[in-house]
Amino acid sequence: MSLASQQRARGLGAVAASLIKRILLGSLAACGLLLVASSARANDIYLGQGSGAGNGVDCADAYPSSWFNNSSNWGTGASQIGPGTTVHLCGTITGAAGATGLTFQGSGSSGHPITLLFENGAVMTSPQWGVAITSTAKNYITIDGGSNGLIQNTQSGTLLSYHNATVGISIAGGNSVEIRNLNISNMYVHTGTGSDGGSAGGIAFQPGALNNLSIHNNTIHDAHSSIFIGYTSLNGADIYRNTTYNQVWGIALLDDNVGSTATNVNVHDNDVHDFANWFDTGFNFHFDGIFFAATEASTSLTNSNIYNNYIHGAMNVNGTGYIYLTGSSGGLSGINIFNNVIVTSVSGTGSPEANIVLGFGPKNIRIVNNTLVSGEGIRIRDSGSSGNVIQNNIFYSCWMAIEVYANNSVSVSNLNVFNNLNGGASGHWFAWYGTWEADLPAWQSASRFDANSVTGSPSLDANYHPQTGSSAIRTGVNLTNLGIAALNADKAGTPRPSTGNWDIGAYQNGSAAAGPAAPSGLTAVVQ
Repeated sequence: MSLASQQRARGLGAVAASLIKRILLGSLAACGLLLVASSARANDIYLGQGSGAGNGVDCADAYPSSWFNNSSNWGTGASQIGPGTTVHLCGTITGAAGATGLTFQGSGSSGHPITLLFENGAVMTSPQWGVAITSTAKNYITIDGGSNGLIQNTQSGTLLSYHNATVGISIAGGNSVEIRNLNISNMYVHTGTGSDGGSAGGIAFQPGALNNLSIHNNTIHDAHSSIFIGYTSLNGADIYRNTTYNQVWGIALLDDNVGSTATNVNVHDNDVHDFANWFDTGFNFHFDGIFFAATEASTSLTNSNIYNNYIHGAMNVNGTGYIYLTGSSGGLSGINIFNNVIVTSVSGTGSPEANIVLGFGPKNIRIVNNTLVSGEGIRIRDSGSSGNVIQNNIFYSCWMAIEVYANNSVSVSNLNVFNNLNGGASGHWFAWYGTWEADLPAWQSASRFDANSVTGSPSLDANYHPQTGSSAIRTGVNLTNLGIAALNADKAGTPRPSTGNWDIGAYQNGSAAAGPAAPSGLTAVVQ
């Protein structure tokens, strides 16, 4: 059974679009004739707990939320929900434990989505939702939290009343689905060391045909999986500027079954942090900040990017990686990982495998211009990995920078490692097929890699920007020729030079925008 199938088995389950008008004015004065043609109407319908006249014309007279779930209220009529409609949620909508809140009954159209908009202060609350909002095979829909829309459970958690499957938003198939500006909280508040809560999700795309997804500017906390996509076929997903915390998986894409495919996925500018409240003693959970998988036969996840993310907070030995790519079918390839800042507060014994882990044969993975702080930097393990590139990365206070895992099944070919900076390592710096190399010359001799890499202080400021005198400045390779537009600027958006050497790491020297705050107690020891 694939990882996505396992997850599913646990139960994981804009304001109105433009009205197009053509006004024919040729002889209005003579004829008094005004012709209006529209390709989609724009109407507004208001839902709440039910109040006032109950005619849906405003929040004071909102329909009850159950009105949304009646298919007879969907269609092309002036008072129905259809392409171009904005459905406004008003006030507090309360659901019983295990209830489904709102179910989309129809689709929008290109340029005329159906928008579900949370008005200021709108809340969907339940002791434990079964699913707060759900859609099956509906296209052109937008779920917009507005300024402070909230979906929450109030009694879901280890020490609370309910322990069943629960999801904030569940989407099963669909094209052009956008979820934005929402707060999704306390789907499951996990405490202790048990395996409870594994079927709790924030935003979950169930396995199916999915295209053109946009998930952005959401805050999700206290769920097993904050953002989960189980894909059968997926073409196009943009996942950005989300904040997720208190989770097992921050952002996860997992294949569903034999022949699953995904391509053109971009995960960027997210803040993913904190996993400790899900630590368990039985290794029931393995922790990952951003998790890409293509594990079944004949599956593929290709031509995608993970960049500009800040991933941080303690993981324990149950953790796999802050970024974990696994492709046992050999179908995970062509992924670029760049401009990420990863900070672990646990190093050495009891820490996760590594900040970035390539497991079970990912191919043609490019890991460049990242800043990796503490823990183990990059680990390549299991057999079948080939064509991967590691360059222009800062390893800062890492107990080990790069490890090609000590495992008899390991077979790594066409690996290219160069122009990295190891600053302030403690313990062993590198491991090559079971032999630990204590310094850069020994690593270079054993592996024949990193001929152009350097050691020395990266001289990073509190936000991980290299300061004057840093060994990272102008010692990296210029990668403009790769044609990756987002890589041609650093994590803060400062352009990298079009000619000449780049700085190593996620930030250029002199990058003006503030970055993530650094943890205290880190020291750089140059060897």
